[in-house]
Amino acid sequence: MRTGDTWRLGYVPALDGCRAIAVSLVVGYHADWLIPGGYLGVDVFFALSGFLITTLLLAEHDRTGGIALRSFWWRRGRRLMPALLVLVAVTWMVERNSSAALRTVTYTSNVAAATGSDLGSLGHTWSLALEEQFYLLWPLLLVILLYRRPQRLEIAGFLVVAAAALYVWAGHLFLTFGQGTYFRPESRAATLMLGCALAFISSTGPGRAAVARCGLPLGVAGVVVLGLLAATVPPPSLSAPAASAVLFPVAGVAAAALVASLAMGEHVLTRAAAVPALVWVGQISYSIYLWHVLVLHYTAEWPLPVRVGLVLAAATASHHFVERPAGYTTPRGQSVVVRRERVTPDAKEPGPWRACIKFATIPSHHPTHINGASPVSVPSRHVRGRSRHVRAWR
Repeated sequence: MRTGDTWRLGYVPALDGCRAIAVSLVVGYHADWLIPGGYLGVDVFFALSGFLITTLLLAEHDRTGGIALRSFWWRRGRRLMPALLVLVAVTWMVERNSSAALRTVTYTSNVAAATGSDLGSLGHTWSLALEEQFYLLWPLLLVILLYRRPQRLEIAGFLVVAAAALYVWAGHLFLTFGQGTYFRPESRAATLMLGCALAFISSTGPGRAAVARCGLPLGVAGVVVLGLLAATVPPPSLSAPAASAVLFPVAGVAAAALVASLAMGEHVLTRAAAVPALVWVGQISYSIYLWHVLVLHYTAEWPLPVRVGLVLAAATASHHFVERPAGYTTPRGQSVVVRRERVTPDAKEPGPWRACIKFATIPSHHPTHINGASPVSVPSRHVRGRSRHVRAWR
């Protein structure tokens, strides 16, 4: 979608379908249901997160000339922490594993898993820890990357090369240190970086056109490769170190190809991924991911349909009663909106650490929030400044 001179992604139902596919793979793996490689669903989440978060930050930078770091971190925290804290509290009451609870709420469970610590039913939160570390560090790096205003495609190329180097490093670490490497931040960051590169490509007209032209082949390739890996490849094993080392880049590239196809293409795969059932599952996928391990672990002897139904029930309750209410509040009952500033050609370029933009506030009851990460216009009478409209982001 194009707004003035700036392209923005808007809401893409097919990406919710992509989330549904990813979380279904993970649930199927943990339920021991004919998907030995279902753990690769997290790679789809990584590619999707890198793409969406970077797209959001680039849109803000294009719109305002900066990135509001404090506001971004607050939005991420209010979106993710409440539901996680409820899960940790319930799990602690059942298992009394204080170390695992502390590691989870401090988003260091991936480091603990890499060292072999027992996290109990919170072991799957290692991927959430990695993403939170990404949310903390990537906006800072992005401010630096955008400081000298290089070409977007040049940055995308740099990120692809960096991701390739990380994949090689991850393979070396696996061959040297074994299975714990699977959880290490530097081993899994490459797929996030591919998603970031994809966002830079999509922020340029030529990049979007190139991806759109080959959207269907990219999507088919991603689905086929991920499907074959999920159906046949067990978790990384010391018995096949070389194959396990190659697994990371193959799965990451396939996940990035699928995300690119669904985000920027218009074809049969985007329509299939946008069916209402998949979109609904995708919209509650975070809560499904949070609760599925605990529910599946303590219902191991029950019929699979009942177990999956309980996972969906717990996730639906978490989404409606914890996630959504928490996601619509801000400090002091106000909603943060970005004020559009006029930038003149001869204006002095701000330094990288002064890239955070100014804020205005509006009452929290004003209807500025919408589903997804798309902006909505707000009349200027609610803010100070010359702009006719501002844009509010969840």
